[in-house]
Amino acid sequence: MNITILECIRPGEQKDFNGGYGTSFNPGQNLGARTLKYLRARLEYLPVLSYAYLSSILKEKNHQVEYINNSIDFKADIVFHKPSLINYNRERELLKLVKSKQSVKVILFGPLVNAFPNLFLEVADIVLVGDIENLFKLYDSLNDIETGIVEIGRLDNLDDLPFPDWSLYDYLAFKQYPLFKRGPTLMIQGSRSCPYKCVYCPYIANNQKYLARSTANVISEIKHNQIKYGVNSFLFRDPVFGLNRKWVKQLCEEIIKEGMDVEWGCETRFDLLDEELILLMIKSGFCLLKVGVESYDHVQLKYLERVPPSIEHQERIVNFLMEKKVKVSAFYVLGLPDDTEASILKTIKYSQKLNTAFSNFTICTPLPGTKLYDDLKSDIVVKDFEYYNNYNLVYKHKVFSAHKLQSFQSKAFTSYYFRISYWIANLKILLS
Repeated sequence: MNITILECIRPGEQKDFNGGYGTSFNPGQNLGARTLKYLRARLEYLPVLSYAYLSSILKEKNHQVEYINNSIDFKADIVFHKPSLINYNRERELLKLVKSKQSVKVILFGPLVNAFPNLFLEVADIVLVGDIENLFKLYDSLNDIETGIVEIGRLDNLDDLPFPDWSLYDYLAFKQYPLFKRGPTLMIQGSRSCPYKCVYCPYIANNQKYLARSTANVISEIKHNQIKYGVNSFLFRDPVFGLNRKWVKQLCEEIIKEGMDVEWGCETRFDLLDEELILLMIKSGFCLLKVGVESYDHVQLKYLERVPPSIEHQERIVNFLMEKKVKVSAFYVLGLPDDTEASILKTIKYSQKLNTAFSNFTICTPLPGTKLYDDLKSDIVVKDFEYYNNYNLVYKHKVFSAHKLQSFQSKAFTSYYFRISYWIANLKILLS
């Protein structure tokens, strides 16, 4: 059977991030902000991991699979698509065009579908609720799937999955520069979801269960990617990498033992790291940490059910990583429900104190499926999902208008990156 995986994405957008809902990058309209946007759109290109998994699973069933972006110029029996928030309207129009021009079955899946399956019945034949990789555990053939909303359940063992099929894409173009220097960069997922309960987090939306792979399975995938694709640069896409310290040590020790010449990065929490573990990680090729600082206001974070690490530990780990020339990319959220001008200015000032190699400042967005979305439902004033890209205020805030908050966001970006002290501290790290 001929199958098309249909995408709808523009340069600078990342549909795999933000819990699979997608995110763009729009730091503002002044010259400095536009420069940052221009650079990021040209230096970063990463795929959707679930499409690569889906391709592997479909090919195991002897289907012919192709990837098409922003076009209906294809011939297929079935189209798979993962809707996003950031391109919600454009995707719906593209799918309507597909249905009007071709006799093809359209199957949708993903986090947004899981949260609002009824929204897509107009443009799809089948709406799959659950984990797409679970599909063939329930059905022997795609022809057996009934129309409408279909529950396919959740995975219970990540080691059962085949390795992602990166040949689906022009994988040699994958990059996240200068976070990684040895492109192309592929993504690996050692675990899914997260046991923490932050009310705004999309990675725990829709009751996703935390699952972790065995280190042996991850090592096998790294070797597979080195041999088949010639790639030695990897970004772990775990929402929180290395919850199990023993797991991290085993992974690093095996990479070292095997003499695997790789560079890799991950996203995790400061309180899961210490100097001893970091040194072992570096020895195995660790070069990038992505981490959520979120806000300087820990009282507010705790109210949002986030368990922040201590300020002292956070600063110690950042300083140690920078001494070892590990790039740190820190995330901050502006416009939390109880934010004030004073609290946001403190967060911006604190970001400059940490002075990490990269910092991203997003606007608090109640995402579908999260507890924050349910808590703020009556205050949500923007219904168009394309504005839910982490750069727009979509709910009625106690203090800020949308324009005022965006001005603070733009100030955060430009005042951060256009400082002499930033370049003095980070130039050697960025060039390493």
